Amino acid sequence: MTDRTQPGLLAAFALGLGLAVVSQAVATAPLQLTPLQPPERKQSDSPFSEVPPGEVPGEQSADALSDRVSNEARGWIRQLGSDSYAARERAQGQLLRLGVAVVPELVAGIRQADAEQADRLVRLLAELAESVEPTTSRVARDALVGLTEQAGTGHAYLAAQFLKVFRENQNRIALDWLSQMGCDIGRQRMQIGTVEAMPERVLRIDERFRYRPQDLELLQWVGDIEVVTLEGPGIDRQVLAAVVQMPNLRVLQIRHANLNNQDLAELRRCRQLETLELLYTPIDDAAVELLADLPVWRMFRLFGTLLTAEGAGRLEPQLDGRQLLFGRGAYLGIKSPAAGPVVVDQVLPGSAAAQAGLIRGDLLRHLNDQPLQRFEDLRVALSQFAPGESVELTVERRLRPDSFPEQLKISVELGYQN
Repeated sequence: MTDRTQPGLLAAFALGLGLAVVSQAVATAPLQLTPLQPPERKQSDSPFSEVPPGEVPGEQSADALSDRVSNEARGWIRQLGSDSYAARERAQGQLLRLGVAVVPELVAGIRQADAEQADRLVRLLAELAESVEPTTSRVARDALVGLTEQAGTGHAYLAAQFLKVFRENQNRIALDWLSQMGCDIGRQRMQIGTVEAMPERVLRIDERFRYRPQDLELLQWVGDIEVVTLEGPGIDRQVLAAVVQMPNLRVLQIRHANLNNQDLAELRRCRQLETLELLYTPIDDAAVELLADLPVWRMFRLFGTLLTAEGAGRLEPQLDGRQLLFGRGAYLGIKSPAAGPVVVDQVLPGSAAAQAGLIRGDLLRHLNDQPLQRFEDLRVALSQFAPGESVELTVERRLRPDSFPEQLKISVELGYQN
């Protein structure tokens, strides 16, 4: 089957960088804007791998077939050094036709070739990296990565530049695809830990997201987004496994997702998370050891899960200084300064606080019998309750700025965090 490649990488590389081919001893022709298309191959097109008379193709052993492909590839690689432009064009087309099978021979040829020939072979690997056939693309990319480790060589530099352009192209393709599939990308006001933040670029995937499993591979190329929110029962293990491949993922928030303890094992594949938040997601005490082993270096926020207070108590000493914010999921719905008395700055519309009649300026003194000196006291007190449970707040309220405060007892049925 002919392995055809897409033209984007070499064209983008040439236009974006304006580079002539890198070499140690000579400067060769600039990168071609239009990649070569392999010509249609006839039975006798290759002088390097004819099937012996009487032998039926398809009845050869795997080793014999591999040897024939390798011999053919080496023959075409030699032809790349021809003085004839037509011969070089034909050889490049035939090497592209061989697809993934030719990659080891290209790598070996680069190590043995002079600078000019090595640059030609690196370009061929770059074209194979843009193949529509996933295995060919992956193997060729891995080969380019290997070449970048050969520091101080011209082909290492060229391979690095090809990979850079390739990743940028794939990032753009992936973001376009995510937008078409119903994802939100951009600034988003959100709570991270106990702080309200507005990151520049947030990827939000929710129940609108529709995908084919093979499309999820594009997420590994999303390199300019650090914060991801996964929300809703449509979030499954496949989506989680794809998201954790994002190279610069820093904050992951999972809300109202039907992910269990086993599904969370995918998080072990993260490179390094700063913060992991699991909100209203049904993990339980059996996940304690898994959570402690995850590559999260700063903070866990576990809110409204099935983890018990006892489970949280077992988890915290295993975190080695990483912060744990634990709560059963009850939410009041006010904003107040972090320092000083718990004075209501804002009551969120539709929240439990709004339904109970709290207003701006109220001073919260007690929750049930627990005194409230600062907002952190309120957070800790609320962490003991689940949505739907009721508490009594002791509130001081001034009807006028110059009046004496009136003390009220207000019953609140606690809700969910939106």
